[in-house]
Amino acid sequence: MKQYRLHGRTGRTICLFLCLFGAGSSCQRYPMQRADMQSTETLPLTVFQYNDYTGDEAGIPSRTVFRGDTIPDGMNDNFSSFHLLQGFMATFAEHEDGTGFGFSYVARSSDVTVNLPAQLAQKVSFIRVLPVQNVLKKGVGNTNNTLIDSLNVSWFYDWGPLDHSTPTREYVPMAWGRGAANNPSRVDAYIEKDTVTHLLSFNEPDNASQSNIPYTEAVSLHKLLLRTGYRMGSPAPEEGNADKWLLNFMNKADQDTVKVDFMALHWYDWGNWSSTHNASPNPANVFNRFKNYLTRIYNLYKKPIWITEFNANRNTTPETHARFMELALPWLDAQPFIERYAYFFPPTVPAMENDTLTEVGRIYRDHVSTPSITGNIIYGDGSGGEEIPENMSIIPLTNELILPQYAYAGQQAAARLHYVCRLRLTGLAPNATYRYFTGLSDQASRTTQTPGWLLAIQNSTSPAGYIVGMSSSNKSVGGSRLDNNENYTGTGSKFSTFTTNASGNYTGWFAVVPTNQEQHQAGKNVYFFVQVNNGSGGTSLNHTFRTQSTISMLDYSTITEDIGGASAVKGISTVGDEKIVVLYSDTAMNDRPLYASFTEDDGIPQPYTNWYGTVNASEGQWGALIPNYLTSGVRAIRYVSINGSQLALFTSSNGEWGTTETVHPDNGSTPITIETP
Repeated sequence: MKQYRLHGRTGRTICLFLCLFGAGSSCQRYPMQRADMQSTETLPLTVFQYNDYTGDEAGIPSRTVFRGDTIPDGMNDNFSSFHLLQGFMATFAEHEDGTGFGFSYVARSSDVTVNLPAQLAQKVSFIRVLPVQNVLKKGVGNTNNTLIDSLNVSWFYDWGPLDHSTPTREYVPMAWGRGAANNPSRVDAYIEKDTVTHLLSFNEPDNASQSNIPYTEAVSLHKLLLRTGYRMGSPAPEEGNADKWLLNFMNKADQDTVKVDFMALHWYDWGNWSSTHNASPNPANVFNRFKNYLTRIYNLYKKPIWITEFNANRNTTPETHARFMELALPWLDAQPFIERYAYFFPPTVPAMENDTLTEVGRIYRDHVSTPSITGNIIYGDGSGGEEIPENMSIIPLTNELILPQYAYAGQQAAARLHYVCRLRLTGLAPNATYRYFTGLSDQASRTTQTPGWLLAIQNSTSPAGYIVGMSSSNKSVGGSRLDNNENYTGTGSKFSTFTTNASGNYTGWFAVVPTNQEQHQAGKNVYFFVQVNNGSGGTSLNHTFRTQSTISMLDYSTITEDIGGASAVKGISTVGDEKIVVLYSDTAMNDRPLYASFTEDDGIPQPYTNWYGTVNASEGQWGALIPNYLTSGVRAIRYVSINGSQLALFTSSNGEWGTTETVHPDNGSTPITIETP
């Protein structure tokens, strides 16, 4: 068997056999020679000029980065299908520096033979092929190689680029901060590392004491790392910013077509510690918060998760950590969306003392992990990208002027609650009247009708006011127009309309009522859709506008800090009817709003009659919901006119409104009351 030599850690020399290692598997002789050692019979990738593996072909060796005209046999921007041998991954990208549209295919369970998606067919100017190991999920972040060896992990990282893989343990380097990305020699060093397939991006860039990088700059820096050809992790923020800083980063990355293959996350249960200072919390409750958090974040991004730092909080007892680990580790291994995890052992709960593993160290060592990737990763299979049908355009909205974070999942029909946002639609025909309806879906590429009741708001007043009607029945651009404050429940279908300006743009309020659909269930993260006709009387859908950010669906709950739980809020004001009310968690209103609604009386007979019945038809009153794990409470309430101008703003420095407390609410569907002048 052929071998090559690596200089081992701490001066050791390690022989890396050219085979793949995995739990319970024998040595598999996948070709892993260096590029200059490979013959045509062992080349892991073959690209074909046309679809279905026809036309001219070229073999691509592993490890070497091929750019532009260095792609063999004239295949730069000149192939549409490929065959990848099992045991390898291949990264393709539009541009020679690895940027533009890109994807990393992994042939884990069998050879991969596919046609490239339209974004890459005849457009690939960057290729890198690498052998992949059969890595298990369990890993660790540490710089002590003795400890790493003792914990029986399948992979490790050290917050930098200084170590390397062994025959049985994969090393994953990290580009910790901006200096690791904007220095070309540092990026070259990543490329030259042997037996590396993944790269972790910046460490807590949202934290001033860590890498401290604004999200816009982080996207530009992350882009520089793409020329490595590795599977790329997202930056790893603090737990409280996985749906704030990281959401902004991912939206910008999507907008700029910057590749992110998996999400890197941290979790330390800081929310509970900050509010309770309980050093011995119930481990089951800690575990529930942990799994709810990961599930929510996965539903937000729909990408594999690496939880690269987590524990039960450094301030809790070793007993708490031990019992939490016994619950969390089997769950992590059972979840298909968790690709890898690494427990962080704090100084207060070390894994090893005096060269001997502690109880938590032994629990981690003895836990038997499962494979990180069990099947092939192919574009369009839900592992990082979705192809959009050619007969319908999906237009991501870049102007989410007011898009609240939360909505009610609609499980209880009588307790349903409308949801309002302000969007700017562009690229339409000028001075045209479009038929439209709204909806919510967790499917980013959905082109068919999205579920949810249509609630119509217009920019100009009418005899019915600004809020002109609701269809709690069917909706279609081929139906009839909502009007006259009706709540339509018939067998036909309804739409509403808007008219663009001379530039083909429209800015306005859009509303929907979530319903008890599978896509609206609590725990889901959904996109807001505006689906329109052709602007000239057409009776079929022509465009689908979709927000880039998602909305978290919550259900009423009386459990304090329930991550998927929400509590009702009844508002009383003197601003009058049909005004928009927006709730924020910060007085500066820098974060996305918590919720947005409108003041009564809208004149529409309401079908939801539970707690909202005390609000309906009462002038100036409004209804909303807020999450039960809201640590800051409601800090700002803003009233806005239909034209978008601010009417009034009220703030609270501590989340208290008179005698009403909004921090960690637990009132469920029994509303708390906030009164503003």
